[in-house]
Amino acid sequence: MSYNKIIIYIFIIILLISTSFVNAQTQQEKKEIYAIVTRITSSNNDMPAVYIENESAQIMDNDIISSNVVIITKDNQKIELILYQGEEIHSYIFIAENTDLTFNIDQVKSLISLNVKYGGIRVSLREKREINYNSETVRSISTNAEFGVISKVDINSNIREGYFIVFNGSLEVTSLRNASNKEIVQKYYMCQFTGFNVLKPKKISREIFSLWKSRMIFSVNSIIEDKNVYLEKMNFSDLDKMIAVNKDIDLKREEPLISETKDETSDIRKIDKAKLLADLLSIQISAIGFNNDIGIKFALDPSINFNDRFELGLYLPVYYAPYNTMNENRFMKVNGVNNEWSFGSDQGGAADRMVFDIFSDLLLKINKIKYTHPDKLFIINYGDIYDISDFLTYSLVSYNSFIFHPEYRKSSMSFKINFRWFEGTIYAEDVLPKGLYGLELMFMTPFTSNRLRFRLSSFFDFYNFMKFETEESFFPGQFNATVDYDAFNVNFMRFSLFSSFGAYMPFSYNNYTKTSLFKTLLDEMPPAMLNNFSASTGFVFRVLRFAIQSEFVYDSGLNKVGIFDNLYMIKRELNPDYIEDWMRLMLKRGIVHTDQHYGFRVLFNFEITKFIFIDLSYQMTFLEYYDKIYFKLLLDSNDEWKVRFAFFTLFELEYIGVSFQGLSNLRKNSILHMGLTISPLTGLDIDLRASIFPEIFVLSNPWHTGFMFDCGVKIKPLVMYQKIKNKNE
Repeated sequence: MSYNKIIIYIFIIILLISTSFVNAQTQQEKKEIYAIVTRITSSNNDMPAVYIENESAQIMDNDIISSNVVIITKDNQKIELILYQGEEIHSYIFIAENTDLTFNIDQVKSLISLNVKYGGIRVSLREKREINYNSETVRSISTNAEFGVISKVDINSNIREGYFIVFNGSLEVTSLRNASNKEIVQKYYMCQFTGFNVLKPKKISREIFSLWKSRMIFSVNSIIEDKNVYLEKMNFSDLDKMIAVNKDIDLKREEPLISETKDETSDIRKIDKAKLLADLLSIQISAIGFNNDIGIKFALDPSINFNDRFELGLYLPVYYAPYNTMNENRFMKVNGVNNEWSFGSDQGGAADRMVFDIFSDLLLKINKIKYTHPDKLFIINYGDIYDISDFLTYSLVSYNSFIFHPEYRKSSMSFKINFRWFEGTIYAEDVLPKGLYGLELMFMTPFTSNRLRFRLSSFFDFYNFMKFETEESFFPGQFNATVDYDAFNVNFMRFSLFSSFGAYMPFSYNNYTKTSLFKTLLDEMPPAMLNNFSASTGFVFRVLRFAIQSEFVYDSGLNKVGIFDNLYMIKRELNPDYIEDWMRLMLKRGIVHTDQHYGFRVLFNFEITKFIFIDLSYQMTFLEYYDKIYFKLLLDSNDEWKVRFAFFTLFELEYIGVSFQGLSNLRKNSILHMGLTISPLTGLDIDLRASIFPEIFVLSNPWHTGFMFDCGVKIKPLVMYQKIKNKNE
């Protein structure tokens, strides 16, 4: 081999080694970026909501986050993170309560971006480290600084607003609409932004500093002791030396939003008068049909919302049938027989009837009364109540009062108490004694996994209780007990085992004869009470957003698992006859083996993305044949589309095998409701709703006697005006 070739080979080898070395150095410089969760603070053992690559997940202390993630904290939840680049600390991040933070990491470009949709964060950068903040209206770039960000959307103007605050170093804030509208924010200064407008920086007040000092402090010692972390080491004297405190600062304008939840103020005493007036002026106009009548609905729907802590709403409707203008039926009656504007004047002078009707008419005018405790320890809700179920839907199954509008309206109420070891619920379908009433008490170990729960409940149906005639009143009650064990229950997966037992008692009393058919049955045929037991045992299994509940079912006599569903509510006009016939049958023949029913129930729950929700269940028992299918679909854009779109449908069918043998059977055993809401403009909702209910009285009546619809618009003129005004500005 020639000397020249040897020199060439040596040169090539050196070149390859050098290239590999340079590449290694380049890759070393582009070290992987990831975050470690150093502390999660939560007062109720409920972990923050986390989504990684759009999939729900659970994070714990010392977990590693190395991909794009969305973190949502609620009341009394805070998170502390250490961000690493390779083995070196890049920055410290404090996520406040009630915050929605999108955390983006570009490993290729070694870029880190943060976006606070609402709430607040604090960032402390190490030397020569950079981080970007992006929102819908402004962006910022910071190197070697310690700063905080507060962001929200004003509930009145729908304009994003907030501020940056700097404790060390500096950052640049720029409008996304006007690149020339940018400001450099120095140490001990804050910079507000309203929409796309970045305002001039101003000095931090003692009040602002005090609030950040008390609420946004790291608790991990290794972070606090780092020389690059400043807020923990600062005090009022440091602040006073650096700035002259401006006594004329507009504190109302500068008050931080850290304690506010999801774009709302935390002080219940602060009421925006314009927003108050906008909610008070709400109008509904629609075409309606029920009771074989067609008419026009005019309704005022005023409401007051004290920052989502306390809500009060009224519903003042007039259902007018134009073709009945010349007779007494010009106003269509709700709940079958009630003229809700009569206030007792149509009760023939009977004092007891008048008092009952006056209270009923007054209560129907209240659409909502709701109070939520600041820590959500208890919630009081009065008015329309949607989608109510008891634990594991053992008795009460997805009752939804709204699907019975406008023909049937209720003055419902619920009261809930929530503690880590105890939950209690009181439910009333109607506050007057003419509905279903429930009490549920649940005791549990205070853990999400390996948790044991014991639940007691009772339900009483007083729909037939109030009698002004000489007939017997029936007010059946159901008493239940359930034991449930959560083997594990995390964001990714859940597995639980449960067993339930219930007893149904068909109480009755005749106030005029002072007798009771129920007491007669107890005296003459005591074993008949063994004929109204129910039981179930099964499991719940969930993976991400898909859940299945499967159980073995036993029931007997009048009792059924999941008895109080929407079909029960609409068909219970016939319940007194069913109960009376059953008790008289028991007095004649006693118990037989065909009174005992065995079978199963399976329930599925799907959540497809964050817009579509599906509930599906099927239940079947025999020796006496009974089955039922339940389907519910909800599609809601959740105000994330330019035009809000919401669709809801609910379908129930029982005795499937015989229901398709004729139209009358299908009408008797099914319920179908569909609703559609489209909001093309802020302050304008187009509502289309229709329902087909069982025709339980005379099956020879035409189909439309069981058909009900309410199609129209809901308008908030001042909300529309304010939206147009803000857009023009």
